[in-house]
Amino acid sequence: MGNVQINNYTYSHHELKDWGNKVLLKCGLNEEECEYILDVLIHSNLRGVDTHGIIRIIDYANRLIKSPRSKIDIVNETQTLTVIDGKNNPGPICASYAMKIAIKKARHFGCGVSSVRGSNHFSTAAYYSLLAVEQEMVGITMSSSSPRIAPWGGLDAVIGNNPWSIAVPGYDFPIVLDMANTIVAMGKIRTCMREGKPLEPGWAMDSQGNPTTDATEAFNGLLVPIGNYKGVGISIMVDLLSSAISQSIAFSNEVKRVEDSEHPQNGSHIFIAFNISDMVDITLFKESIAKYTKTIKSVRRKEGCNEIFMPGEIEWRTECDRRKSGIVLSDKAVSQLNNFATQLGVSPLPIV
Repeated sequence: MGNVQINNYTYSHHELKDWGNKVLLKCGLNEEECEYILDVLIHSNLRGVDTHGIIRIIDYANRLIKSPRSKIDIVNETQTLTVIDGKNNPGPICASYAMKIAIKKARHFGCGVSSVRGSNHFSTAAYYSLLAVEQEMVGITMSSSSPRIAPWGGLDAVIGNNPWSIAVPGYDFPIVLDMANTIVAMGKIRTCMREGKPLEPGWAMDSQGNPTTDATEAFNGLLVPIGNYKGVGISIMVDLLSSAISQSIAFSNEVKRVEDSEHPQNGSHIFIAFNISDMVDITLFKESIAKYTKTIKSVRRKEGCNEIFMPGEIEWRTECDRRKSGIVLSDKAVSQLNNFATQLGVSPLPIV
């Protein structure tokens, strides 16, 4: 067999946002709601997390078309705490709304916590933690997700790959950790399925717990947790914080998969914002971060390692570059997006 040529296409973040806006307006959203979703998706592409970027608009749009939603509702509130029912709205709308409330409370009372139930997939957790960083605060985000992990020693996926993020202001760039609790997120499995590529060894198992590099078997099987039982434990605790506090009707074992667009996912999230200046002068805080960063980056390096990176630094550099050079999408991704746009009667992305 000959080599298969794969073409890539480059778009500015403005182009993708304008195109995505047309798609979401067709699905019944207003301009403000479109803005919430596209800010998150394009932010993911800019930071190099393409598995959670504009390609996700298909899942979000399908759910908007097939699964009814209603107005987001605050069901319980104190000076520092808020419980929100997302009413099956898109995850980015619920999550942005919730973190902004947490930030507002943190500004007045030092800390704000928002718990959300009845939500859906919200793209990358880092986006919401960084909303707090923009206000010189610490941001923490956690979320339940559909089951992809078995209890340690088990074979049945009843635990979500529940993502979490912590972000703090840095001296030159934000320090931000954004991770799920498996070797790779399911988004990478989906990408390999779409691109017809094998998985890296050690990423996933089939439904019987056997290691596999077949993306389809992995999709219907299990993801490998980080740190073995430790990754399982982290996922369970994130689920408890996200789901139990919000009084969700579903822990992650009952959260629907993102591609099941006909039913509410019933995902849950929790957002925490700390106002740094209520605890320490922000300038001193950033200076201490700079000193610590210098220590981390000055250690002796293994052969072949050219530089030590802080959490989120590579993504920050990628974002700086992509804002100037554009976002690259594969031809298969563009084809998938354009086929969906055609079904909605929206002009496709240009292929140049």
